[in-house]
Amino acid sequence: MRERTEQGRWMWGVGAVVVGLSASTLAAQELPELPADAAAGTGEVRQCAMGPMGEGLRCGVFRVWEDRDAAEGRTLDLHFVVVEATDTAERTNDAVLMFTGGPGVPTIGGAPGIAQGLAGLNRSRDIVLVDLRGIGGPDALGCDVPYPDGFESRFGSIFDSAHLAACRDTLSTRADLTLYTTPISVDDLEELRRWLGYDAVNLLGGSYGSRVAQVYMRRYPDAVRTAVLTGVTAVSEPGYVNTSRNLQNALELVIRECAQQAACNAAYPDLETLMEEAFAHFDDGPVAVELDGRTVPFHAADLGYALRGLLYNRSAEVPYRIDQAARGEFRELAEYYVQRTDWVSSGEGTAAGNHFSVICAEDIGPVTDEDVRRAAAGTFLRGHVILSYRAACAVWPEADLPADFFDPVRSDAPTLLISGERDPVTPPAGAERVAAGLTQHMHVIIPNGGHGSISPCVVRMVTTLIEDGTLENVDPSCVSEAPPTEFRLP
Repeated sequence: MRERTEQGRWMWGVGAVVVGLSASTLAAQELPELPADAAAGTGEVRQCAMGPMGEGLRCGVFRVWEDRDAAEGRTLDLHFVVVEATDTAERTNDAVLMFTGGPGVPTIGGAPGIAQGLAGLNRSRDIVLVDLRGIGGPDALGCDVPYPDGFESRFGSIFDSAHLAACRDTLSTRADLTLYTTPISVDDLEELRRWLGYDAVNLLGGSYGSRVAQVYMRRYPDAVRTAVLTGVTAVSEPGYVNTSRNLQNALELVIRECAQQAACNAAYPDLETLMEEAFAHFDDGPVAVELDGRTVPFHAADLGYALRGLLYNRSAEVPYRIDQAARGEFRELAEYYVQRTDWVSSGEGTAAGNHFSVICAEDIGPVTDEDVRRAAAGTFLRGHVILSYRAACAVWPEADLPADFFDPVRSDAPTLLISGERDPVTPPAGAERVAAGLTQHMHVIIPNGGHGSISPCVVRMVTTLIEDGTLENVDPSCVSEAPPTEFRLP
């Protein structure tokens, strides 16, 4: 079943924490701490704040074994927040369990904003937000170590191998980096669900969170009442190998719409040619760009990666930026490229160590040279992203996965899938592959939508699904087609 809905205004995307729904955030000091000698399998929950709509927020911590199979050695503390049901008389014992993207993106800091943005969803049930293992708190796996070869080494490749090797060595003193994959995190979540005493969960996962939800559906089917997957990445297909092809398709949709609008077409009458002119500046190698008083080597691949970032949810700027690059103006694009890659080493936000432990096992390990050639042929980004990740994963510890990890997920849980038509990372085709294994599903495609877009109407559909426990009354007709994109003009 496929429906179409309006362009989204809220984001559940890779690197875009749902805190964007509100300026209100949860302070770290509001989170409880367990004594050093507390045993695995124990935790604490306490009232910590009030949400913007008056919801009670309970902050918690739960201790798990780092090595779940051995059940000995190091322990990890998972922090979580419960947005309490507002109607205590109607409260049910199946919670909404929510995951954001990444991997490596924290969730719980945005709890007050989420409570506001999803107002109504928690009328009769709690919403539970959890930072997965290696994300948030003192156990966060951040790569905030210096670049051994200096700032300039950030250009030409998304990741600097010497920097990641230094990060690996630092983190390995306090973590086994092979124990941070999605299946292990899902086992943590199920243990937490049982400790909290919920009978079942309604899964709500965006981007990488949609993978977490799928693995949960596979490993604990009896615990899943409903599921909502946005910006869907199929477990059965390593996602990053198709990055260049997906970006190319998204770019072509933007170019097509620009050509159909008189003002945009007049400003940028031949975007394909402008793209060629932009990349021609790099025929003899990188271009020197002045950033903050220093000269850096800006590469063709860096330009491509900057365009990739804009295609996530700022596609209205893409024609302007292509025209800018065609004229040889790269400083603003270089600044944006630096912003887009800051997560690797900032030590704040995305936990890069968790990111690589997941991605290297689940997205990069299975990819062959032939896969790269096939997927990158004829695209503006070529194999830059996948090859950068393969180089990074060459220095990262290799984790094992269950034998069935890449099998298509099968589930009878009523599932709502939401895709952005112009999503350059997780396009609608990924949701279609997931839907093939679901006996009850609805796929909503957002016209002109980017990565993880969602609208108030979609929130109403999500609320209906979770309130009723069935897709029967979910009605996407409350919205219309998206308005034309308001492209940035010169």
